[in-house]
Amino acid sequence: MQNIDCGAAKVLLFALSSLKVYTDIAQRLSTEYEGYIVSSSIESGPALVAFQTAALGVQWSLALQVELLETSWPVELLQHASCKELVLDSNQDVILFRGLRIQMGIDRGNVQMTNQGKNSVTYAGLAVHRSNALSHAAQGGQILASTEVWKVATQDSVIVKHQANNLGSMKLDGAIKPVEVVELYPLDVSARSKIFGLTCAGCSQPIRPGQEFLKAMGYKWHVDHFCCAQCGNALQGSFIAQGGKPYCEEDFYEMTATKCKGCGKTIKAGFIEALGGLWHPHCFVCQKCRRMPSENDNIYELNSMPYCEACFMAQGQ
Repeated sequence: MQNIDCGAAKVLLFALSSLKVYTDIAQRLSTEYEGYIVSSSIESGPALVAFQTAALGVQWSLALQVELLETSWPVELLQHASCKELVLDSNQDVILFRGLRIQMGIDRGNVQMTNQGKNSVTYAGLAVHRSNALSHAAQGGQILASTEVWKVATQDSVIVKHQANNLGSMKLDGAIKPVEVVELYPLDVSARSKIFGLTCAGCSQPIRPGQEFLKAMGYKWHVDHFCCAQCGNALQGSFIAQGGKPYCEEDFYEMTATKCKGCGKTIKAGFIEALGGLWHPHCFVCQKCRRMPSENDNIYELNSMPYCEACFMAQGQ
């Protein structure tokens, strides 16, 4: 009697059925956007797709991400950690991920085509290598494109319902020179960028590869965007956090320290406690003659302010 691993067979079955769903969607959209599937495999589905224009390649990629999100996937697949449904924290109605998460990379350029027979053609060249490297650098559900592709695509056509973030220069596997890269998302799931990459808590824009940033208060910030919430100056050294906001020490103490009842400024050293408040010693004077009281002088109060005896009596005349 032959032993059969039923659990493994079940996993393989739903994995293959899920891959077929992806392949069917990719093929249908390739036809719609005038693309040609250059290479595909049983293990990964369509791996390389060629298009007539950069704009068609971008539009195909965005449309594929949308359809993958809206497709009915096997229940077993959605129970997998990397395929389960994930919603936006601030809006539970916005689904960011659901089902297969495909890494995608887009580049353009000349290729060398080799006829393999039976209507099979292989592509080779720098554009093929860079598109593969971009897809490997991307995360599941993310589209990375060279800025050259994005520039040409937006010149050729209007790309609707999308979010594009410039990631700056990126060192790709096997590439001699860094490549300028843009990340693309369908507009409804643009919040994926906050999950994938580093996002500045100050401006909510991406922190580009190689760009300096700092960590503070549990977040990451562009160096010049970590600023005092009161004066707006960049915080390069120590700071004080209150109410989820950073403050320079000077402004924090100015905001929270005890104020003089006379001048309203911060009391940093000695003080006098009188008439229901605290005073700088030089501010606790007669409001009329401006003389500081001596130890044995009587102090009179008028409108919560101090007066010497002579000036207070004169007020009543």
